[in-house]
Amino acid sequence: KDVSWATFSPEDSEILTSSDDRSVIFWDAETFLRLQTVGQPQRINCVSYACDGHHIALAFRTKEAVIWRVERPLRTADFVPTVLRQRADAFAVAWHPQRMQLAVALADGSCSLWDALGGQQLASLKGH
Repeated sequence: KDVSWATFSPEDSEILTSSDDRSVIFWDAETFLRLQTVGQPQRINCVSYACDGHHIALAFRTKEAVIWRVERPLRTADFVPTVLRQRADAFAVAWHPQRMQLAVALADGSCSLWDALGGQQLASLKGH
């Protein structure tokens, strides 16, 4: 299946990929070995690591963005999602480089900004 997105962890020790097969894969950036595969119920448009290396955001084609808190060593049971409901399909996610804030690009031409830890929407940018 097509890989929809790839990103490095902030400390460059892992690579994270998402695919149209509805999976997210964690890879070791030095050995290139698969560390963990996590299946999802829907297709993933984008994945992104937060600056702290312990949070990951996923953009879904079902009007949702999800934040995972990731503990080490990797275990599927540790991926407890915080769901951020959107008004349109989420195309991409990007973290603020220094704060736990998330920007979510939406199919309706807007971008929603979120407090990632509190799960509260901070703003909606419209105009595209």
